[in-house]
Amino acid sequence: MMAIDPISMLFTVGILAMMAGGALYAMYRGLPSKIDGLLPWAYALLSGGVAALLSWQQGGVLNGVAFVLTAGFYMVALLLLLYGFRRFNNQPSRMTFSVSISIVGLACAVWVGLFANEFYLRMATICVYSIMMLPVLIQAVLSGGDIAGQRLARKIISGLFAGMLVLVVWQLVMVCVFGRALKGFDSSSVSNLVFMGGFSVLVFGLFFGLVLLVSGRVRAELASLAYTDPLTTILNRRAFMDEAGRALTRERREHRPSVLLMLDLDHFKRINDRYGHTQGDCVLKQFAERIQAGLRGGDVFARYGGEEFLV
Repeated sequence: MMAIDPISMLFTVGILAMMAGGALYAMYRGLPSKIDGLLPWAYALLSGGVAALLSWQQGGVLNGVAFVLTAGFYMVALLLLLYGFRRFNNQPSRMTFSVSISIVGLACAVWVGLFANEFYLRMATICVYSIMMLPVLIQAVLSGGDIAGQRLARKIISGLFAGMLVLVVWQLVMVCVFGRALKGFDSSSVSNLVFMGGFSVLVFGLFFGLVLLVSGRVRAELASLAYTDPLTTILNRRAFMDEAGRALTRERREHRPSVLLMLDLDHFKRINDRYGHTQGDCVLKQFAERIQAGLRGGDVFARYGGEEFLV
């Protein structure tokens, strides 16, 4: 039976990350392309898993090229996570600052890995890079807005990144205090156990948070499909009937009358016959936009069917 030590935890982190990446990739293949961001997240977890397994294979004491590869996969993982959140939030994908930090960090990793044979310098390089990238990731998670169905997931993910930031800062303090006394993750010190245990929790929690986040988006998309008219993007007949039921309930309770208007475009069939259905669709969209622009805040506007609308 494998002992509970930092090296075993490295193996656990690597396997968990690889499995989580594979699961996210399977979700990506089964979801509509409108829900973006899953593929970068899947590759990020796979890249992080490779980094952890490389470190495990080296016994926690990375030297030379092995450290450069591990650092490279780790930096790619953080960049892909950030890119995935920007895509998921429908934000611009420009990441000049983050990419610049990663290039400088990788250059430092190459120098430290190939020319400075000290574990504490290698650990300090990873810690400093993480301290610069994690706040950017937290900001990207929270910038998606306070959308119903996604609040809990965003709080979980940002909390995990904040916890990871605390762990990394603490590890950097250990590096500064003990310096050359640190030889690798092969010792079962409390510091190493807490650090690797924290990363194990992070990988599992991150996967759970990402799945929760995607589930919230899927529910929102399904609700939009069920209650929104795809052509005019206003409410459809089903949504209007639900709103009308609630309005009638309020009317009976508050003794306030409601008004129902039914709007119909006369001779609309002639437009379709003469100019084609594409132009007819444009007429319907423009009509819906003009009516919606003149409504009050509490009014409900929906397409009943064809060229018929309800207010």
